[in-house]
Amino acid sequence: MEKRARRRKTRKNSTLGKLNRLGTLKPDTRFCFRLPGQHADAYSRVLSFPRYWPAILVLAGLTVAFAIPLFQLPMDIGGAEDLFDLTSSLFMLFWAMGWSVGVLAMVSALLLLLFSREVVIVEPESIRLRLECFRFGMESRYSLSRLSNLRYQTESPDKGSKWRREHLVFDYLQVPVSFGSRLERTKAQQLMFDINRALTHSIPASLSASMLKTLKEQQDNPKTVAEPVAPAPVQVAERETAAQGSKLSLWILLAANVVPLAGVLLLNWNVGEIMLLFWLESAIVGFFNILKMFRIAGPVALFYSLFFVGHFGAFMAVHLMFVFSLFIEEQGATASLQEVALIFSNLWVAILVLFISHGFSFVENFLRKREYETTDIKTQMHKPYSRIITMHVTLIVGGFLILTLDAPILALSLLIILKMAADATAHVKEHKKA
Repeated sequence: MEKRARRRKTRKNSTLGKLNRLGTLKPDTRFCFRLPGQHADAYSRVLSFPRYWPAILVLAGLTVAFAIPLFQLPMDIGGAEDLFDLTSSLFMLFWAMGWSVGVLAMVSALLLLLFSREVVIVEPESIRLRLECFRFGMESRYSLSRLSNLRYQTESPDKGSKWRREHLVFDYLQVPVSFGSRLERTKAQQLMFDINRALTHSIPASLSASMLKTLKEQQDNPKTVAEPVAPAPVQVAERETAAQGSKLSLWILLAANVVPLAGVLLLNWNVGEIMLLFWLESAIVGFFNILKMFRIAGPVALFYSLFFVGHFGAFMAVHLMFVFSLFIEEQGATASLQEVALIFSNLWVAILVLFISHGFSFVENFLRKREYETTDIKTQMHKPYSRIITMHVTLIVGGFLILTLDAPILALSLLIILKMAADATAHVKEHKKA
């Protein structure tokens, strides 16, 4: 607890923590790609960035060591003769995808240590500071009206910038922001002169009285609480439309579950086919979860998605072998890929309807109703598990009971109805909370 409190205090007192406490006045920061020729009219300068070669060599060695297992995995998906060979190869593939996330993270860190650079871009009314690698990077924009006290600093009281040694600093609303490293005094003075010349006016020694007043108001009232007002008619209409869309997605979900019920009653689908269908529904849930992660985090979701596909895919591969061994082989089916493909082909209508159901919910609830604004990528990555584990424990227990009963059609029908109730409850709870 004590260490955690110290870490929180350190983050709070860091430059980033101080800037975040500025609320609406904090600088605009974004991840972006800088096109060649962009900011051609502005003054820009690439600043020296230290390379720590011992750390680079150690990280390079670790990257090679961790990458070796990826090239030694026994995967032969094309030569699989039956379902168990295929799922075994898929399990190794998904494991490799999860493992590759760590390798990619180390490769990214190595590239940053080798090729990252700091760029200062001066426009008439602002200064942009970028930390980039191959033109991809984080950029923060600092408005001139909020800057003061541009200076050369040889020793930094801030531990986070000690690695810079001699560098430049300006105050953004009285928060010191450092840039550059190991700058000679003459070069630093020339850089300060060039920055001030490129701006509309030189950076003042202190903030103006009006800006100090704005800063004090922000510090005194970091969160403005508005008086409650009655919702406008347009807002009411939007809420009613959103509620109707949520109800429609619920009805489509229930209708999708009616298809396997009809398969049991009219086409004599057995417990193995039902288990295989609901296993595939979990794969559909995982597919749309990846789309959700990309909507939440954009390109950053690539790493999370690889890790998710790795552990979720491995879980699905083991689960498929479990379902096939316990429920499908019990019905006399073999594990040949041709027979497995035939089972899936008989279920294509139910598979399509389930895909449409989850796709409609994704578009209607997650995108149109902006549910992506109520969560983060880490939470979203783990969301499918609670639903899938609860559902499949119920289905597997029910499946064992069906195998021991003399009335499989009645038992299967009751199991599907129970699954429909569980799906409806989870659907309402999830989207009501969002």
